[in-house]
Amino acid sequence: MRGISSTVRLAKSSPDMWTPVLAMNRDNVLEVMDTYMSKMRMFRDAVASGDSDAVHDLIARANMIRRIIK
Repeated sequence: MRGISSTVRLAKSSPDMWTPVLAMNRDNVLEVMDTYMSKMRMFRDAVASGDSDAVHDLIARANMIRRIIK
């Protein structure tokens, strides 16, 4: 459940707090959002086409984040 809590943290937060934070970091936020959306599209396409190998590879690559974030 911890993952869901992290995912919805922004939705549960104050818009008065986050609006200026996002505005001040617009370029970085947009870059991260574009990357996320691209990766999600790749994941969606792999699932939709039934490409289990691609799904596996995408998940394996995503798991590499564990080496960076501890």
